[in-house]
Amino acid sequence: MYHILCTLVNIIICFIVVKLCVFTIEYSYEDIYFTKKGDYLTNLYAFFVTFISWFSTILIYFYKKYKNHYIVLIIISVLYAVVYYFIKNNTGLHIDFIQETLPFIIIVSIAINFSQIRIGKRLLPTLYKPNKALRLKQYNMSLDFVEAAKRLGSDKEIMDSYWEYHERNQNWFFSPNPNLDGATRKPSFPSSDTWKKLKSLERKQRWNSFSLRQRMTIATLAGFGYEGRGINLDNTHHFSKLREACISVWRDDLYSVFWSDTSNGKRWLCNVFVGDAIYLYNGSSFTSANDHYYDPSQIYIGKSSLWKRDGYKDVQKGDIVVFGDYHVEIIIEIEKNWIADDGFCSIGAGRGGSAKDMGSIRCDSHGGAFGIPYLGGARELKDNNNTYFYL
Repeated sequence: MYHILCTLVNIIICFIVVKLCVFTIEYSYEDIYFTKKGDYLTNLYAFFVTFISWFSTILIYFYKKYKNHYIVLIIISVLYAVVYYFIKNNTGLHIDFIQETLPFIIIVSIAINFSQIRIGKRLLPTLYKPNKALRLKQYNMSLDFVEAAKRLGSDKEIMDSYWEYHERNQNWFFSPNPNLDGATRKPSFPSSDTWKKLKSLERKQRWNSFSLRQRMTIATLAGFGYEGRGINLDNTHHFSKLREACISVWRDDLYSVFWSDTSNGKRWLCNVFVGDAIYLYNGSSFTSANDHYYDPSQIYIGKSSLWKRDGYKDVQKGDIVVFGDYHVEIIIEIEKNWIADDGFCSIGAGRGGSAKDMGSIRCDSHGGAFGIPYLGGARELKDNNNTYFYL
């Protein structure tokens, strides 16, 4: 409906402006005019009706700064008019050409831009500036996302698994998302009475009935390491440790995720924290084609489903910040400062440091003497190294 209505309105605008140009010519003194009627104006009018009238309606999908759409339309139209002029003439631009084209281009482009903003706010509120009700809804959704991120950051089982995976002490981490590549479900572990009735070979068969990833997870949680060295299935104490790890430590809502890599360094999970937080918030998998969460570089270049903020002044709670193209976190608070530039607090993982940094909150004001923010800190809103996105 938006595209059809806007196209019709744009054609009407073109018609009205052409008539105004002609009217100005016919009812002005010969030496007092700002436009002329001729072949260039006629050709340009046809170009606007057949192309600009509908092209301008799809501009919002690949250029979000809708208030500047008239600039794009002017540039395209001027380029077209100049090309048309030089096809017909081998000389430099003549004043007649400028008088016939430039006023029409500027007036129509601005009028089209203005009308589409008005129509777009009604028919495409998610692309154009939202109305008050929608803004309130989006604000509440952002707060829900922030709360999901905080819950994730305070989840000790998940954060501890992040750290152990980061340090390469184990080859898996916990996630609430069952749709990830390598996600492994908790198995059903036999009772003590059942286990006592089994012979040694049957115990091995029962243990091996679990998948390798399930065995690795249980062995790690039981303190035997992910390789399970030293496990004696006939030892009552060992069995109790394995069963306790599976029944009590491995929560029903968590999946052990096995992602292989060929590097020898630390494993960085900043994108995993963001992906898990999004899953806890709305149940969607923030993943690429390989069912891994989008990494910071993919988010930065626009490969993910996130929307990019036009500028730092639009940033709000619940936005996602990419530092450079190598680290990503979730903004949970905007800081208004008197002395230093405004900053933000963000939550995330994969920062290095120590285990306590997993899921912790860092602010622009942290680290400055007497609570005064650092000048030029990484969490300043207008830091050129930061790029902001939203769900």
